[in-house]
Amino acid sequence: MTRRRQSRPGGPSSKRQIASLRNEMMGHKFTPAIDPPGYNERPWNDWTFSRTDSTSASFQVDTITVGDIITQIRGRCNINAVGPNSLDNYIQLRILRAQVWCTVAETLLQPDLAVSFYELSGGNKVVRKQ
Repeated sequence: MTRRRQSRPGGPSSKRQIASLRNEMMGHKFTPAIDPPGYNERPWNDWTFSRTDSTSASFQVDTITVGDIITQIRGRCNINAVGPNSLDNYIQLRILRAQVWCTVAETLLQPDLAVSFYELSGGNKVVRKQ
């Protein structure tokens, strides 16, 4: 009885590895998309802003601004407001998504949360309430 060696399921076969190596060394045909991808002027890094606030009164307003996010980034990444040669270290933000959670502790009250997102579009402020 002869046992045959089989490659693991899902693992690369030797023919596939050789073809991949040949493509890397010799190049291969490439058909570009009809619609080219967008060009990013700057690389955007991911950042998750997180803050926990406690309230002590009913109907207390708590505001988070872009300045709060920039302050957190400067603090955690050790970025000074003024860089070398007295030039400002200006941080630009692109906010893709905003989420808010509201929980109640120590009492069985129903939390009440109203959130307003302001989107700056061409200098006009547009209010989105959800």
